[in-house]
Amino acid sequence: MSFSVQVVEGVVGGFAPPVPKRSVIIDSVNRKVSIQKFLKSSDQQAVEGYLQTKSADLQASEIGEVTAFINEFKGLPMEKPTGCMDIYGFDVSVKIEAEGFQWQNLPNQGCNSSPSSVMPTPEQKKLFKSIVDKINQLADKHATIVWQ
Repeated sequence: MSFSVQVVEGVVGGFAPPVPKRSVIIDSVNRKVSIQKFLKSSDQQAVEGYLQTKSADLQASEIGEVTAFINEFKGLPMEKPTGCMDIYGFDVSVKIEAEGFQWQNLPNQGCNSSPSSVMPTPEQKKLFKSIVDKINQLADKHATIVWQ
């Protein structure tokens, strides 16, 4: 199964545009699954404001976890209309592309927001947060900062 999962924190804008604080990317290519992250930093070694990490491969059990996360997103709602508001309330955007499935929440990134006609239940918000936390934990475990 090929897939791509992206988690970006710091996506809600207002008067000023959003400044992403953290990005995690998990990609499956040719049966190899890699994970990398980017962290906003003022460190001198930051490139264009972000610390880069060395990409790392995931183990089979962890690939199974990511596949399970993707399946859990199938039961989570997305805002309607797209990009109208952060319905989960965590300032996080998730984008998933997998065989036969696409999912993406796009919190409002400007001054004007409008209500969504679809809202998650408290249980769905908790599940969303739990999955995002687990993806970040995988990134923290495997994608290490490259110091020069």
